[in-house]
Amino acid sequence: MEIKFELEGGQAFEDRKKIERGRRSTADEFRSIEDDLRRVGEGPAPLIFVKNLLASVAEQDLKEQQALELQLLDKILAKRDGRVVSIARASGTSKTSVEAIGRFFLLEDRDQRKQSATNGIIFTPRR
Repeated sequence: MEIKFELEGGQAFEDRKKIERGRRSTADEFRSIEDDLRRVGEGPAPLIFVKNLLASVAEQDLKEQQALELQLLDKILAKRDGRVVSIARASGTSKTSVEAIGRFFLLEDRDQRKQSATNGIIFTPRR
């Protein structure tokens, strides 16, 4: 009788039933996990990410603010440098000296400030 059952596909039918029960069990477990995740997502858990996002935004804002301040400072110093060079010319300082003042002192000063600010170093002018 058992041989006839197997020959007529009875064992395959039984295996199919077991597989189908396993599939339903796995699907039920999956839905349960999805429901748990949905409940977590509806609660305060997503706010954990807000702290990190706000910290990133604050850091980026600080960098942008510092960049704007550096641009403004560079404009102010460039204007200062132009006035210093104009005064040196007007006072009869030699062309070579005026160029040296402009290039080696004033321009170098601004470049050092930019470099220091870019590297996060507080600038202290040379004396």
